[in-house]
Amino acid sequence: MTEFIKEKHFRPSPHFILCVGSTNLKYDKPSDVLDKTKLLIPTFGKSYPNTKLALTTVSPMNICGLKASVIELNDDINEYNIKLASLITTMGVDLISIDYDKRDMIAGDGHHLSDSGTFKLSSSLDEYLKNCL
Repeated sequence: MTEFIKEKHFRPSPHFILCVGSTNLKYDKPSDVLDKTKLLIPTFGKSYPNTKLALTTVSPMNICGLKASVIELNDDINEYNIKLASLITTMGVDLISIDYDKRDMIAGDGHHLSDSGTFKLSSSLDEYLKNCL
């Protein structure tokens, strides 16, 4: 994503929302994914100086990747979300905290959102954008 931002693949707009980290967290430590996020934010600011960036929290998954278990992966996701909340307050980025409160919000493949998860994400994004306009 950082490369796409650096190369200005997106049309400038007043607001830009990114969902980051979910795939990386199947393989990397939360601190490594957070380091990548720390690089992404200033890159975004350079490429899109007149756009307000918002990041979403990461949903749980039901597939473990290289982690020992789904529980370990979801613990890492929770750790990342907590650290992300702390990070963005110091970097001028908004956080859209999404409460993925049910396991059925994840599709059968264990990675993508189900219909109810997609609805929760969309509703959260709508609410954020209403407050921006």
